[in-house]
Amino acid sequence: MCQVTSLASDVTGVLECMSMLNKVLKWLPRVLVILLAVFFALMSLDVFAEDYHWYEMIVALFMHNVPTLLILGALWVSWIRPGIGGWMFVLLAMLPIFLFNLEEMLFSLLVTTLPLLVIGVLFLCGTDRRKSVK
Repeated sequence: MCQVTSLASDVTGVLECMSMLNKVLKWLPRVLVILLAVFFALMSLDVFAEDYHWYEMIVALFMHNVPTLLILGALWVSWIRPGIGGWMFVLLAMLPIFLFNLEEMLFSLLVTTLPLLVIGVLFLCGTDRRKSVK
């Protein structure tokens, strides 16, 4: 059966979908960043498996958590300025490619760069949508 609807109800439906999409694009990258930071922080706990003195363990734990701190710093910027933060995440995704020799370890490359790249693109998409709707 074909249903005839008015133009006003079609426009209202589209605006409701845009509003829902804006909410998803606002919160999805933020939640993904928090989950990624927790994942990286959990991976840094392997320092306790080594036989270090307490001061060496503190330094090693800090060094293992530098990526987590960079990610949380980019999240802080993204919360205030999503466009700038989105580009920060794209740059953070490219950083391991240039700093480390990860071409031979494809899985490590994907685990470190792909989530950051997706998050950066989500922040950038959310920024563009909010500007066009307002």
